[in-house]
Amino acid sequence: MEQQHQQTLTNLVYAIYEDPTKIEEHRVLIQPLLSDLVASSPAGLLKLKTYLQKINL
Repeated sequence: MEQQHQQTLTNLVYAIYEDPTKIEEHRVLIQPLLSDLVASSPAGLLKLKTYLQKINL
């Protein structure tokens, strides 16, 4: 997931946290970002595994 998409998702989630009534307003924007996050998770976890192996954890 691109850093810009991560920031956008974070901002939207925070806006909903601050005002839960905005969830319907932001749903259309959040759904594709969450799908992207889920799709990119395995790659991110693999990078984390590689990093942890490098530092012997």
